[in-house]
This record gives sequence, structure tokens and C-alpha cells, in this order.
Amino acid sequence: MHRAGVPGATYMSEVTAVSKNSDIPDTGQGDDPYLVIERTPMFQDLRHRYRIFIFPMGVVFLTYYFLLIIAAGWAPEWMATPVWGAVNIGMVFALSEFVTTFLIAWLYTRYADRAIDPEANLLKAEFDELVAAGTKEQQA
Repeated sequence: MHRAGVPGATYMSEVTAVSKNSDIPDTGQGDDPYLVIERTPMFQDLRHRYRIFIFPMGVVFLTYYFLLIIAAGWAPEWMATPVWGAVNIGMVFALSEFVTTFLIAWLYTRYADRAIDPEANLLKAEFDELVAAGTKEQQA
């Protein structure tokens, strides 16, 4: 549910609408800001975009990791094949686990900078406003 233009700009009125039309019983102190933000379409969209990256990458990484373990257990002769001097396929495979870890972290950073952080910052600003408004209501 990504909208064109400034990410999250069309959601701010929805946050206010959700906070005013809450299903949470009124305790006299207003709604919990965490729950207000959690019910917004912007938050739901953000959570969806987070999951569509994390779950597939988790599967890729775990598959690659278990492939190393399976190869070490069932194909030790192949893993012992020399590549260069005393370095064998098993060593290269095991060290490549570090490379894939850093690669996934780098890819996630790029993805988050582009698809998650801009709207997360908008949600954080809205949350701060809700907390400030709640604090003012409690002081009054």
C-alpha cells in the first residue's frame, strides 16, 4: 500500500482519525499511543514491507547455512577437495558464510534506507506528538 509522493504524507490524517475513533475503552487519559500507531494503515504497510524482506532473506541464509552442514556431513570428500594449496572447498564454503552475512546486512541497510526508514521516521514523529498531547491532557 505504498503511496506516490512523500512516503506517509497521506497517512497523517488517518492516524488522527484512528486516535479519535479508537476501540480502546476511554480511561480518562486517552488512548495508548503505541496502540494508536499500531492500528494505522501506515504502520501495517511498514510492517508488511519489513516482512517481505526479512522472511525470504532468512530462508535464503538458513538454506545456505544448512547446505554447508549437509555437505560437510554427506560429502566430506568433495569438501576436502583442494582449491589452492591447503585451502579446500570446505574452508571456502565456511568462510563464504561470513560473506553472505555481510551481504544480507548490506542489502537490508539499503532496503531499509529506501523502503522503511522514511515512513518509520514519520511514525516516530506522530508518536511523539501523541505522547506530547497525552502529557498535556494529563497535566490539565
